[in-house]
Amino acid sequence: MKMARSRLSPPVRNCGRPSKGFTLIEVVTALSLLSIGAITLAGEFAEAIRAGNISQRRQLAILLATQKLAELQSTNLAQAGELSGGFGEPFADYSWRAIIEPDFEGKLLNIWLEVRCRAATASAKVSVMKSVLIEQP
Repeated sequence: MKMARSRLSPPVRNCGRPSKGFTLIEVVTALSLLSIGAITLAGEFAEAIRAGNISQRRQLAILLATQKLAELQSTNLAQAGELSGGFGEPFADYSWRAIIEPDFEGKLLNIWLEVRCRAATASAKVSVMKSVLIEQP
């Protein structure tokens, strides 16, 4: 008895049909682009948080400067010179410095006020100048 010879058919090729799946190069390229985008976004996110912290500290410094300026204005500012100090809790990171100088033949006092914040995460500085009319007796 003769055994029938089996013929191996040639491999089937996808002539004109789209291939299914992605090649390794396409996958590596896509992952590389996604990684670069994710790293860039993470850096931008960290920068946005840092800018937000600085902005928040600056806004608080403006409020504290406004309060300190009103306080200095309400006291008797007969003496010229330099004053400095800090703010109590919870604003222990903030300090202030004021320079008071007479101007315009002693009828005005110029007040230069600077409020600083020195924190580990962000720092801020606000400077304000105001002229106050001295009441004459």
